[in-house]
Amino acid sequence: MSYSGAYPLWDYGWMMGDQVRNQAYYRALQNVITPDTVVADIGAGAGLFSLMACQLGARKVYAIEPSPAVWLAGELAQKNGFGDRVECFQALSTEINLPEKVDVVVSDLRSFLPYHLGHLAAIADIKERLLKPGGVLIPERDRVYASVVQAEKVYRRCVSPWGDSNFGLDFSAMGSKLANTFHKLHPRDSVVKLSPSHQLTSLEYLGDCPVNLQANLSSSIETSGTGHGLMLWFDSYLGESAFFSNDLDSPELIYGAAFLPWETPLVVSEGDTLELGVGANLVGDHYVWSWKVSTSYPENNIALNQSTFFGSLLSPAKSQTGKSTSSKSPPRKPS
Repeated sequence: MSYSGAYPLWDYGWMMGDQVRNQAYYRALQNVITPDTVVADIGAGAGLFSLMACQLGARKVYAIEPSPAVWLAGELAQKNGFGDRVECFQALSTEINLPEKVDVVVSDLRSFLPYHLGHLAAIADIKERLLKPGGVLIPERDRVYASVVQAEKVYRRCVSPWGDSNFGLDFSAMGSKLANTFHKLHPRDSVVKLSPSHQLTSLEYLGDCPVNLQANLSSSIETSGTGHGLMLWFDSYLGESAFFSNDLDSPELIYGAAFLPWETPLVVSEGDTLELGVGANLVGDHYVWSWKVSTSYPENNIALNQSTFFGSLLSPAKSQTGKSTSSKSPPRKPS
C-alpha cells in the first residue's frame, strides 16, 4: 500500500478546528481510556487524538502517520507535557510493528466516504496485528447512505464549469468526462433530496468490513423535481453516545458529502420509481466508482451506466475502449 501525499498544514489546522467531529471523538475516547490504556492513533496527522488520549490519562500513545506532520504531533505533545507518553512513527500502519499490542485504536482515515485509499485494508491489518483481543476500535462502524438529489448549482459547476464562456467551441467531450467524476458537496450548494435516504452498507470495523461496495436498489421519488445525480454520505458510530454524520442535513463538518452526477438530468415526479446501483472497487491504491440509473416509463426510458474510469485521462496506448452508455428519449416524465 503506497502513500499519496500529505495534507497541507492548513488542512491539519481545519481538522483540529472541526468541533462536531472532534467532540464526538473526545467522547468516544473518554468512554474507554483508563490509566493503563495503550492507544494507537492511526493517521495521526498533527496529533489531536493522541493529545486527547494523553489528556484523558492514557499510559502510552503511538502516533502513526506517513507524513512529516507526525513530528509536529511530537512537538505538540512536548508542549503539552505529554512528551514522555507519545511515541511517533512516520510510516503507514501496515509497514510497522509496535513494541506491544494496544488496547485502543483511534483513526479517521476517511475522506467524505469510508471508501478512501487504503482505509479499509488498513483497518483489517490493524485488527490482526496491532489490536489486543477484545480491544476497541474508534470508530466502531460507519453506515453509508445514498439519495437522489436535485443540485442544479453544483451540477453546472461540476459538469460544465466554463458556463457560457466556450467561445463557440464544442466542449462536450470534456463535459462527458466531468460527468463521470467524483465531486464534493457543501451545505451551501442548495441540495434537495428527492428520494428517501437508502442505506447502502454498514461497515462493522470489528466484524464484517468488505473492502469493496456493490449495492442495487429501487428508489421511490418523494419530491418532484430534477434529479441531477446521487448524494452519498456516512453516519459514524464511534462508541457509546459518540456519533456524527456528514449528511448535509447535519451540522457541517470538514468532510462534505459525495456527489455522483448523471450525464443527463432526469425530471421526476412524486411516486416515480428509479432503479439505482452504486459500486466502489479498490484498484491498486484508489477506488473506481460506478453508478447507474434506469427507468421504464414508456416516454421516458433512460439507462445510464457511469464510472470514474470513464472520467480518467488516459493516453490512447493505455486506455481501453469504453464509455458511459445511455439509452434515452428526452428526459421528461409522461403527463
